[in-house]
Amino acid sequence: MSGGEKSAAIHMPLFAAANALYSSSKPTCPRMVALDEAFAGIDDMFKPELLGLTVKFDLDLFMTGHDLLVRYPTVPLITHYDMQHDKANHTVSAYLLLWDGEQLIDADAGFAGNEDLAAELLGFRPTRHVPAEAAGTLGMAVDDDIDDDTDAE
Repeated sequence: MSGGEKSAAIHMPLFAAANALYSSSKPTCPRMVALDEAFAGIDDMFKPELLGLTVKFDLDLFMTGHDLLVRYPTVPLITHYDMQHDKANHTVSAYLLLWDGEQLIDADAGFAGNEDLAAELLGFRPTRHVPAEAAGTLGMAVDDDIDDDTDAE
């Protein structure tokens, strides 16, 4: 088998084992599976089936890796945070995208910002902790500049 086929063959029993383990827990417990470099080497032919299996087993995935923009009909809802590194300003920003089972939705879809989008689609407003000592730093100023540019358009 190719490396991708081997990886796909490993994921199926992993998801089945997680389902079996979590089935013995309380119904309110999270059913989290964390994958680093998720689906590395697995081509797009197998990804929809594997991700559909996690939906069938009601598993909550936390994945990191490259090329993880999930847009498959087997997945009814997924949240993506795309990390953007700005070397000039020494900052990293997280850009929120949501797949609603039919389309990718982002902050440009008529929402003032990612927080408004998340509140609309998720039903609650996510919060982010910003340490008091970070107020007024370059990273905070960059965010303000981005909002001002968006408002000007």
